[in-house]
Amino acid sequence: MKLLATQFQQQDPLKPMDDTAFIAQTAQFTSLQQTNTMVTQMTQLTAAQNLATANSYIGRQVTVDAGNGQTAVGNVTKVDASGSTPQILINGTAYPISAVLYVEPGTPSTSTPAS
Repeated sequence: MKLLATQFQQQDPLKPMDDTAFIAQTAQFTSLQQTNTMVTQMTQLTAAQNLATANSYIGRQVTVDAGNGQTAVGNVTKVDASGSTPQILINGTAYPISAVLYVEPGTPSTSTPAS
């Protein structure tokens, strides 16, 4: 919109901008604004989907890429959503959900119920 306002200020009053050019520019600005809005909404949707995916891993046994060619295996005990992307906690260590290689049903607890 600033560009359009600048054009109006700089144009020759004896030769105003062609109506069709003005309408075309307005349509381009509207399209650009809608594209920006859609990108923002897609980013929000991706973040919500990542959180839902991370939450679905709670209680399941996962294998993650721990880096340097190593893997880690364990049950997901909680999800940390305090950062920009959710992370799953396995054996006290946080891993991004992008590091998940395999997901299996959780292993049964080895503790015995209290009598």
